[in-house]
Amino acid sequence: MLIKDIFLSVLGRSTQRRAIAFQERQRNRLSPSPMGVEFPTSLDTTRLIVLTDAKDLKGRAAFLEGLGGEILFDLPNVEQETDYVVCFGYSDFLRNVGTLEKSGWKKVLLLEAGFLRSVLMDGSASRYDQAICFFVDNYGFHYDPTFPSQLEDMANHPDLEILPHELERAAKLRDKIIYEKLTKYNDQSMDNVLPDDGRARVLVVEQARNDWAIRKSRGGRKSFERMVDCALSENPDAEIVLKVHPDSLNGKRGGLEKSYFGRHRDEGRIRVVREKINPLVLMERTSKVYVFSSMLGFEAALMNNEVHLFGQPSYGGWGFTVDRSKFARRTRNLSLLEYFYLVYFRYQKYIGTDGKPCEPEDAVEALIALRDEYHAETQSHISTGAGMSVAQR
Repeated sequence: MLIKDIFLSVLGRSTQRRAIAFQERQRNRLSPSPMGVEFPTSLDTTRLIVLTDAKDLKGRAAFLEGLGGEILFDLPNVEQETDYVVCFGYSDFLRNVGTLEKSGWKKVLLLEAGFLRSVLMDGSASRYDQAICFFVDNYGFHYDPTFPSQLEDMANHPDLEILPHELERAAKLRDKIIYEKLTKYNDQSMDNVLPDDGRARVLVVEQARNDWAIRKSRGGRKSFERMVDCALSENPDAEIVLKVHPDSLNGKRGGLEKSYFGRHRDEGRIRVVREKINPLVLMERTSKVYVFSSMLGFEAALMNNEVHLFGQPSYGGWGFTVDRSKFARRTRNLSLLEYFYLVYFRYQKYIGTDGKPCEPEDAVEALIALRDEYHAETQSHISTGAGMSVAQR
């Protein structure tokens, strides 16, 4: 177990109850809106308190710096006149809920890495590690089914309206992302290890061990074994492809030995993908994807795979996934494109390579350029066509 997880387990349920109480006050203060997040607009005068160690920012620093203004790390300053208090992830939020309570209910930005984070996530703080995209929420976390996020409140809102020209814009961006095979981390190989032989295949996706997205949906090792068992029994003629999470391959969170799929081997109808392969490339040769709460499930839906959910991720319960759990709060159906628009245009926020806030389309172009530059430099993942976009290859 990670040190931070041990620390949080000691905090116990009382801290999580305090956290939920804080979230409820924030939600009541803002009132759910179909337009989503309250975000800095007067960037030059923004003052940010960041409730994390400066050394832990690494590739996330550029995103905060792009908001402009003054960034402070000294916790006592939280009681001074500031515009926003920033937390990265649920662990930071729990650790600092007491500080947040003392902050006089200042505006809060809860950040999580978005669908299109960066090329790398290696802690180097290099330009390839710098995050260009974050989920930004004022009171919730998109993967937490125990409390509504602003993404869920937007999607549920009775006044939600997405206009035809907005859907057209969303469709163009979706097509670009699929065409270029953009995902959260973009250092992975484009060489498909699955043969193009027409065989039926089902992809089963591992997640980083003990990730909050798993824990919040009350999952664990047994949840992932259940997915494998269901994939085998429900698809008797298909090859079952188990995708190992990049963190397991990189030795994080106990590495392969302690990962959920680490004990599996290629045998019978099971194939284990231990290489770092771009997941959208794999999904070109699968027809179904089984996930617990991984964001890859949403990408699989974009790739026209039938998505089976065993946990409760933010994209479940809207009508375009096969849900094994109930989503009691999600009261309407949305098309996949409508939900895509909400995520990519109203919920995620972007910083360009020039360090300034930008539109999703600009962030996508910047990410393509960075990815191609990275692969051209390393030549470690692309065997041909280095330095060209996927479309050019």
